[in-house]
Amino acid sequence: MRAERTEPLNVQIVANLENLIRSLIVTPYGLVFISEQKYKIDDKLLDLTVYLSPDKQSVQELIRISNPDGVKTGFSYSRSSIASKGNIFFTFFEGKVIFKDQHGILRWQIYK
Repeated sequence: MRAERTEPLNVQIVANLENLIRSLIVTPYGLVFISEQKYKIDDKLLDLTVYLSPDKQSVQELIRISNPDGVKTGFSYSRSSIASKGNIFFTFFEGKVIFKDQHGILRWQIYK
């Protein structure tokens, strides 16, 4: 959902992104959204997904990270850069999904 700061508030539904979004990063190519991995549909854990909204009107899926162990994670837990410097930004990651039992900082680089 999105809305301009107006009175009355005019809310627009842009897309259904399945999981909750935990990080939102402003980049030269648009807004990057990173989801968490907490909820199940039909007893299957939804994939962690990274999206790009180039125009704040539409959303494109950039990458989908599966979780074969079925461990619930917040992945970045809302800890990320607010904006990229050029095309580089950083997020925290919980190690349960990518690097087993380790936590750390991921450096992301996005290209058009």
